[in-house]
Amino acid sequence: MDISIVPDLINELLFDGGSLAMAKVLLCALIVFATAIPILILKASVQVLMVIELILIILLTGLGWLDISIMIIIVLVIALVLAQKSVRIFTGSDEL
Repeated sequence: MDISIVPDLINELLFDGGSLAMAKVLLCALIVFATAIPILILKASVQVLMVIELILIILLTGLGWLDISIMIIIVLVIALVLAQKSVRIFTGSDEL
């Protein structure tokens, strides 16, 4: 099966062919949350979760399922959270 047609199939199934962009966003959100749940169950650190989700978001953008502008916004938010955590660690106000 060619995975590039999955958004088209979801568009036909859920939106009756009316919104391919919404089908792509919904598909990406489901994939991101589906990968986050096992990581959270294993009680991994937030940094590990963000790095794995960042790699996944870049992969979804490379597949063409996620728009690059949405990817940039998500990457900036992840970078902000990781930078904030790094500053707290380096200033001694927070631990790993």
